[in-house]
Amino acid sequence: MSLARNLSKFKPSSSGLVETADIADDAVTTAKVNPAQTDITQVGTLTSFASTGIDDNADATSITIDSSENVGIKTTTPTNYYADDLVVTAPDEGGITVVGGTTERNYLAFADGTSGDARYRGLISYDHNTDLLTLGAGGGGSVVLDGNGILTNSTQPSIAMDATSAGAVSFSGSNKLITEWTSFHTVGITYSSSNGRFTVPTAGKYLITVHIYLYQNDAFQRVQILDNDSIFVHSSADFNNSDGDIGQDNTLSCTIVRDLSANDYITFTMLDGGGRIMMQGGHSHMSMHKLS
Repeated sequence: MSLARNLSKFKPSSSGLVETADIADDAVTTAKVNPAQTDITQVGTLTSFASTGIDDNADATSITIDSSENVGIKTTTPTNYYADDLVVTAPDEGGITVVGGTTERNYLAFADGTSGDARYRGLISYDHNTDLLTLGAGGGGSVVLDGNGILTNSTQPSIAMDATSAGAVSFSGSNKLITEWTSFHTVGITYSSSNGRFTVPTAGKYLITVHIYLYQNDAFQRVQILDNDSIFVHSSADFNNSDGDIGQDNTLSCTIVRDLSANDYITFTMLDGGGRIMMQGGHSHMSMHKLS
């Protein structure tokens, strides 16, 4: 069969193209179907695109993935920003929404591992069932905001103590270290009855309050607050006869905010001067709360 006769099978159609009906089965190899398209240099635009899970109806650039695999939504320059792995440009009243059911809980988590609480060392969560927004760190929930705007922190260091003696405690000859306390609330702050120390776990500003019930007239008495055994504040009452005896059953109170370092301790003493204090339950009490 002549070459001319072979070529006649592939003669152009009236449109100038080879008709596929004139090509024998298996006459074109895969290499001819998918060659390297080195001559294509223009970026094309699909005017309509849809596949399972994706439906693009945008009329402008909506998502950009740059050469570093950073993703921009409604921005073509995610690397203009500090955290640029995913950048969303939002107009006024725009933003990102996480949709959950009315009884479900959803999370935004910060992980540094793939097991245990390393998967959510930091987190923001919302419980639709209770309408509670939780901010967590260190693998747990720490701060909770409810629907009434009440903010609570169940792990904020605090302590509250009531007096625990059977009655009045007498002292003279030296400063009286107050150790007659019993706890009815404590988080983080520890108390030692052997030395009367209230030790704080972390640095910060602490609100310190003490109320001492005085059970002696005709005496000068002073309650003192000490930071690591150094007196930094005191409150006094002088009930000597020469100054006008107003009797017993009075209270000395002292409240202050103090900057403390981790493992600092607070103690309370009564200044030498003789007297009695009522350390029976419901008479004297103290409290400490970390503010910030």
